[in-house]
Amino acid sequence: MKTLRAAFIKAGYKSTPPKRTDVPKNKRAQNHTQELSEEEIKSLMGIYRPTYKRGRGGAFKSK
Repeated sequence: MKTLRAAFIKAGYKSTPPKRTDVPKNKRAQNHTQELSEEEIKSLMGIYRPTYKRGRGGAFKSK
């Protein structure tokens, strides 16, 4: 085997590592881009939720 490998190296052939047939995990999941409206983004961020403030005595009061 060593002589055959040496002969290939002398001839200019390089041994190539085997190709990967499986797809990496980050390539498996396709990037689905979705356009969200400004209203949807604000609701996801929680802008429309009620806000509270600590009142006298430590109780929460709506603002």
